[in-house]
Amino acid sequence: MERQELRQAAGRGALFAGILAFLSLLPLLVLTLRIPFGTLLLFILPQYIVPTNTYLNRPGAVQVWPWTWVLVWAVVVVAFGWFARRLRIAGTAGVAVVVVVLVTVLIHVAIGAAGWSFELDGP
Repeated sequence: MERQELRQAAGRGALFAGILAFLSLLPLLVLTLRIPFGTLLLFILPQYIVPTNTYLNRPGAVQVWPWTWVLVWAVVVVAFGWFARRLRIAGTAGVAVVVVVLVTVLIHVAIGAAGWSFELDGP
């Protein structure tokens, strides 16, 4: 493995992490900049991407360690950077959005398969 490949992998991983952070922090950006975008989906989307309100279905409703999902996304960032290192940077952004959607769906499938439950925060 060459140094250039490592640099490309790190760049693609950073791009993916930036897109993931943007999608997760979009409500804060909208509120801070006072953008007139008042859909509830905007505030629910980050909770689906990083589902911190996940509970074991047992008496007492024990919460799954919230940082579990941050670790999952960290692994995805590293894996994406590695596998996308040979893609052009322009195409990488589109692929990153698709991967965020796919991994989010897979996380929720895994939550259901594990017998856990996921709850949204909101009004």
